[in-house]
Amino acid sequence: MPSLQNIFHYLAGVWMLMTGRREGLNHLDLSADGFWNSFWAIAVAFPVFLFWWATELGEYGLEALELSGRLSIVLRLAVSDLTSWILPLFLLVPVVRLAGCADRFAAIVVGSNWGSALINWLLLPVMILMRFMPDSTGIASILGLMLILVYVALAWRLFHGLIGGSKLQTTAIFGTLILSEILISVAMLELLGLPAIAS
Repeated sequence: MPSLQNIFHYLAGVWMLMTGRREGLNHLDLSADGFWNSFWAIAVAFPVFLFWWATELGEYGLEALELSGRLSIVLRLAVSDLTSWILPLFLLVPVVRLAGCADRFAAIVVGSNWGSALINWLLLPVMILMRFMPDSTGIASILGLMLILVYVALAWRLFHGLIGGSKLQTTAIFGTLILSEILISVAMLELLGLPAIAS
């Protein structure tokens, strides 16, 4: 696993890219080791996932289950979320080639991994607020929509910085990633016997 110092260095790099500073690329390790080490970003985001899975137990109405039942649901949610994090990145290979950005694939994977970890932590305070907000106010729905918009905006800007090409190239690659994440998530939940109402 990368050192804590390196992790903060990578997170700083993706934040710079999200804010339009391409020098953030210099903060990322795009070597072969850096490529595979970037999947440690899942461990960095893991506490946020735990909170989200606990929240989803409530959405499914399963909080009253025995511990073994709750753990079974959390495990299935984990398999679904982790699959929809990892698999879409590798499904991007033909899309990146068609877009003429094959040489940027490593940067896309490394930046996407660390960027996803950062965005999860940035959005956590709002997720916590939504968890304890009464549904009757309608504010939770507005915040949920805002979360989606902020996520898309930050992630698109990150991809644009990683790819360094046209906005059309960025949109094609990023759109493919988002669509595949959604489809894989829904398919995994169905496969694992969970309705897709809480993801």
